[in-house]
Amino acid sequence: MTKAEAAMNIVYELYALEMQLWHLLDSDLSDPELRKVAKKQAKVFESLLKEADWRYMGGEDVIESLRELPKEVTVKLKSYAVRPVGATKGR
Repeated sequence: MTKAEAAMNIVYELYALEMQLWHLLDSDLSDPELRKVAKKQAKVFESLLKEADWRYMGGEDVIESLRELPKEVTVKLKSYAVRPVGATKGR
């Protein structure tokens, strides 16, 4: 496999994961298993993004915008944080 082919494989994997992450962001993440999947995919996405070569993705600005996606997933996951028994909203 050439260097360009390897770089493109990373890009393809990133874009496939991006679609999955967007789907998860649009989903109800109240299911603990679904949250676990979202967390794992966000970590894989971040890892692949570190390996990605911006020249195969349309530029550095594209990578910068993709770096926001795992952060959005993390924010959504935190909104589903488990509250202790007896805790009331607004306290």
